[in-house]
Amino acid sequence: MTFANASRGLRIAETDYEYMTEGAYGLIFLDRKLGRIRKVYRRRQDADQAHCSAVFESERQAFELAARVPEISALVPLYFGQSEAGRIIDRDGKDVTGEVYPCLSFEAEYLPGTFEKIGTIDASERQRVMSLFFSADIKHMTDASVRIANGVVDKVIDFAVREIELEAQPLC
Repeated sequence: MTFANASRGLRIAETDYEYMTEGAYGLIFLDRKLGRIRKVYRRRQDADQAHCSAVFESERQAFELAARVPEISALVPLYFGQSEAGRIIDRDGKDVTGEVYPCLSFEAEYLPGTFEKIGTIDASERQRVMSLFFSADIKHMTDASVRIANGVVDKVIDFAVREIELEAQPLC
């Protein structure tokens, strides 16, 4: 799958962070030298800033809860906390920061490898991981992706305390 932003040459100005991928809410930038990602929440036509802020906060809180439980902290990227996104530019140097919410940004450890959606893995392994996260009040695992090593999940990304539902917008 190719994302629309993949060909734009996006990067965070005055850093080594370059566009890596994106999800439903965020653009992911990678600094290979630091071994960190910076996830920056983008503006969406179907969601206002309050909604995006709630999604961000749910993910941020989940990282903090995960850090408190050794069995979970070993499975998730190191979390370096909330950070200002910085000025985002495209390959031509055009400032496109207006496409994101610069204050809705965090940094975490970059985890190389192949990740797959948690719903596609072996049911017993999926249940083991989800039960572990649920016991720490991290209840939104639907979007989670996992990396498998020797038949078991060794890393988990894209989890949150709870799902933030997008309220239906009027069609006209």
